[in-house]
Amino acid sequence: MSVALSRLLSVGFFSDQTVFASERSLETLVDSVTAAPAAAAVAEVTPASLVVFGRTQLRAEDVDTDLAIRLAAERGATGLLLQRPPHPLPQATRSLAERSGVALVLVDHAEPNRLVPAMDHYVRAPESTDSGLVGLVAHRLRAAPSDPGEMVRLLATALHHPVGLIDPTGRVVAGDLRPALLPLTAPTAARLAAARPLPWVCAAGPDALLLLQPVHSTPDSPANLWLAAEVPVSPAAHVRVVTQALGVAAWAFVAHFATAAVDLERRGRRLEALLTRLLEEAGAPRLPVLEQATAAGWRLGGWHSGVHVRFRAGQTSSAVVRDRLREHLAARGVCAEPIPYADGWSLWTTSPVLPGPQAQADLIGAVRRALLAAEHDCPELRLCAGIGSAAEGTAGLRDSLREARRASVLAGARDVAGAVEHIGANDVKRLLSNRYMTGVQQDLAHQLLGPLAADASGQLLHTLSSYLDNKSSATATAAVLGVHRNTVLQRLDRIRTLLTVDFTDPDERLALHLATRLVQTGMVHRAGEDVAS
Repeated sequence: MSVALSRLLSVGFFSDQTVFASERSLETLVDSVTAAPAAAAVAEVTPASLVVFGRTQLRAEDVDTDLAIRLAAERGATGLLLQRPPHPLPQATRSLAERSGVALVLVDHAEPNRLVPAMDHYVRAPESTDSGLVGLVAHRLRAAPSDPGEMVRLLATALHHPVGLIDPTGRVVAGDLRPALLPLTAPTAARLAAARPLPWVCAAGPDALLLLQPVHSTPDSPANLWLAAEVPVSPAAHVRVVTQALGVAAWAFVAHFATAAVDLERRGRRLEALLTRLLEEAGAPRLPVLEQATAAGWRLGGWHSGVHVRFRAGQTSSAVVRDRLREHLAARGVCAEPIPYADGWSLWTTSPVLPGPQAQADLIGAVRRALLAAEHDCPELRLCAGIGSAAEGTAGLRDSLREARRASVLAGARDVAGAVEHIGANDVKRLLSNRYMTGVQQDLAHQLLGPLAADASGQLLHTLSSYLDNKSSATATAAVLGVHRNTVLQRLDRIRTLLTVDFTDPDERLALHLATRLVQTGMVHRAGEDVAS
């Protein structure tokens, strides 16, 4: 038998490899794998063979490598495998390999005594060792218990290798893998949190490999959990079988999580209870929480931007509002499930990398447009939202959602349609949202604005707040309030009379702005406390 060179290189004989070859030569068949004592010996190899050189037989950076490539092309050999040199290969050698149709493969450890027997056996009988172990894994997991930890133990027993479940931070949450076997470097973190995760292999020491298989329901969904197995580097054919077995096992886990999702709905376990548990354990979520979050379709790895939406007014059913909100968010590219939480709904978006300022601005705009659309559907409805700063992992999700809830209080104090606040690095907003300004500051704010209390309708305070929010523009304020500009000017004249303030003085304007925010934020907090009680 024979196999394509690309398939042979994908089995996992090496922890890493660099290939210089044309696409056509990668699909060339390999009939045998052989060792050669020197470059000149390539003249005697059989056609369709892959020739392996140890470092002592041929150094990749030597001129004899060019001779070996030419001889291989003359003999019809498929390629040459050499140990990676300490410095980049000369461009002339790389170009020669690509032009000649002879693949040049560079690996970290080119050991003919180890590689040639295993690779040649695989080439001659690629399917001979696959079915037995894979079938055993499928049989044992077919009737596996509902506990993922027990499923991992069954898989480890069948494979005779350490197996574990790993979360997006590289933490082992089940199984007998060695802790910290997968250092969380930036490339590793990116792979674990990828939107379309793929199986991959990495070195686990000088003589071991770590095989990783994502557990996700569709190729387009991220993975909260990864199956991982630590195996010896050789025999390479066994590495390939274990890789296949992990792929079969991953589908068993997907089936288990699908059942858990049905059970979650059947038992009426509310998503807000799950979110509460997840946020309580955000530093290191336990396996049951990760299991249910996966069943619910939540994405936990990557950089999260939390959003919290609150009611301000309206008699529409909260279930109807939630459905409308989901639809309008999705229509604007925010495909996230609003989860009932505390005094509203929480949701989050996730990116594999830290989102930049433009991405944050796009999210704010999308949420604001979704709120306005929902309010348009239900004219008596008033919503507001807060958005937290992007943060990484489950701990970051907790922090971002916490900040989003505080920002939603500020948004509620503004009393405009589709109000959205993002605290970010704004120190004044952080001060207000954390309610650090209490006691004396609150008293001063109420004293300063006390004369406006004579207006029982609250229009004067609302007009003053909107006027200051809109950069002291009467025209913009009138547009926000939905009244004529002359009405705004008349109210401002009355406010000046009652407060005896000068709007042209920047210090007085700043004091008024802070005072209105403190008073309105205090009203929202008290309203929220009344609802909670």
